[in-house]
Amino acid sequence: MSRRAVWSLSLVLTCLAFAACSDRGTGPKLTAEDRGTLQVQGDRLVAAIEAYHKAHGKYPATLAEAGIAPADTATKFGSWTYQHSDGDPSFGVTVGDYVRHDFALWWNTDFPYWYWDT
Repeated sequence: MSRRAVWSLSLVLTCLAFAACSDRGTGPKLTAEDRGTLQVQGDRLVAAIEAYHKAHGKYPATLAEAGIAPADTATKFGSWTYQHSDGDPSFGVTVGDYVRHDFALWWNTDFPYWYWDT
C-alpha cells in the first residue's frame, strides 16, 4: 500500500472514530439542583421497592408491580431503570447516561448508597 493510501485510510478511520464519539455530552448538563432532585426521586423509588419487598417477601419484577408509574421515573436525563432478576435477593436503580450526560447515578442493595459517576 502506498504512503498516500495509508494516509488516506488513517484519515478516514480518524473521522469515523470522531463521528462515533460525537454524542458525548450532547444531553442536558447536570446541575447542583439536579443532583438533589435526582437523589430525592431515587430515594422515593427505593422506598417504594423496599415497601413492596416488606409486604410481599420478594422484590417486584418491574417498577409497575411496585406501583411506580412511568411518570414517577421520568427525568430530563431519561427514565430511571430498575435491575432485578427473579429470585435475586438484591436490586438496583440507575439514571443518567455517562456518554450523553457526563454522569450516571446508581444505587443498589449490595452498596446501599448513591454513587455518582461523573
